[in-house]
Amino acid sequence: MATRVPSAGVLVLCIAWLVVLLGLGGVVGYAFLAPAPLDNPSVVRTPLPEPNGSRDSPETVGMNPAQSETADAGVENAAMESATRTDVTSTDEPAKGPDQSSPEAPENAAAAPPRAPAQIETIGQEAPATSGDTAGDNAQAPQQSATLPSAQPSAPDSGSTWERYALPFDLADTRPRIAVVISGLGLSQKATESAIRDMPSQVTLSFTPYAKKLQTWIAVARGQGHEVMLDLPMEPATFPKDDPGPHALITSLPPDENMRRLNWILDRGSAYVGLAGSMGSRFAVSREQMRPILATLKSRGLVYLDNRPTERSVAANLAGEIGLPRAVNNRLLDELQASRVAIDARLAQIERIALTEGYAVAMARPFPVTLERLAEWLRDLDERGFALAPLTAVVNRQPLY
Repeated sequence: MATRVPSAGVLVLCIAWLVVLLGLGGVVGYAFLAPAPLDNPSVVRTPLPEPNGSRDSPETVGMNPAQSETADAGVENAAMESATRTDVTSTDEPAKGPDQSSPEAPENAAAAPPRAPAQIETIGQEAPATSGDTAGDNAQAPQQSATLPSAQPSAPDSGSTWERYALPFDLADTRPRIAVVISGLGLSQKATESAIRDMPSQVTLSFTPYAKKLQTWIAVARGQGHEVMLDLPMEPATFPKDDPGPHALITSLPPDENMRRLNWILDRGSAYVGLAGSMGSRFAVSREQMRPILATLKSRGLVYLDNRPTERSVAANLAGEIGLPRAVNNRLLDELQASRVAIDARLAQIERIALTEGYAVAMARPFPVTLERLAEWLRDLDERGFALAPLTAVVNRQPLY
């Protein structure tokens, strides 16, 4: 019998089926041998970079951008962003040190030692505030903190609060005394760092209660030797055009609500010597409104600095009547125009007041040009026969107006 040879078409068909079967076998084998996917793949999150630019991001919560009582000046922060400034940016150089932030400061910072070399260390980003944070700290942006200088001695156990946290000063010094208070700190990290680092320790620093990580800023400032206060935002005559913020004292509010707001401000930090008025050209002229506020400060053992938003302010005289330690602002250095000429002219007026009355208080805000002119003016203040003093060294010594 003859053997039948398969045709070429049959061979091709067989080879094709063989290739298909091999391919199916490979797929089935990979399915059994391949590793199972991870149920919980890892996610790596990198911290956000610091924002660029010469100006810090605003750190206020629920504040109106127009917070300044003046038409031509504003602070380097969100609360006063829209105010007009003259000759401010010309000295706004980049900060000359590392950024600042650190763990939260202890609730009772120690008494400030004499000023040491700057120890403000690099700070990093912190996690967003949690729902349990205070009303002023619940923004979702990364927050800043600062590493505290070490070896802070304990505050004295005796005396009122302002006496315990006052910067030591030689009261036997008979030279005319000048106290300088820089207010509105804590909103701009750059401006706050500059004031803490570049100003002499005798310059008193006042922080806005709206600042994030306020207690940390207080501890860092005290660690650099500064005496510290808190701003007391009050209703201006131009309200609501100029808004002092969500916790300001307002004449149209019930007394209980204003007291609640005051207590919120007082509880925002510790180890400060008192409150410094901020705005308030409408609130500070009312004896009825100011009396319970000042009485509360007296009960807490604090000092009140009357910023004199208007000549009709009753705060200083009322403080004297009830026995509240008080001081009075003589000049706001950058009130209407933050320029070199205007600031230098007001500094000259401060010197004349100190020569005439023996004591003078100057208030300022942390504009770059203000800090620059202050640093220049303070350089030879001692040689000109004046004593730069912390605010507590002029308490109850100025004549009332």
